Amino acid sequence: MPALAGADPEHPEFPARVGRLLAEAASAMDVSPRPPAQVRAAEEQQARRTVLAVLALLAVVALVVAVVSVVNHLTHSPTPVHAPAQQSPPVPVPANPPPSPPR
Repeated sequence: MPALAGADPEHPEFPARVGRLLAEAASAMDVSPRPPAQVRAAEEQQARRTVLAVLALLAVVALVVAVVSVVNHLTHSPTPVHAPAQQSPPVPVPANPPPSPPR
């Protein structure tokens, strides 16, 4: 550093020399700090992407659970789905009902 900016840090031109050296190094590396608003926007965008990815994953899991549940119900139901429901036997009706009592 003394060879570049001088050996005496108390010299009036020392800060300007160091600043110039740092600016040259930064421009050579093309490094520029990002403004806070840009950093915040990038963080918010990343947070949105993460939330959307998690929601998509939850939707896929819910869909898989629903499909497995329906398939399980169809394959393990006590009566086949395509079979007609059992009907109770008809109630017999007497051929000749007894006469009604007089009033």
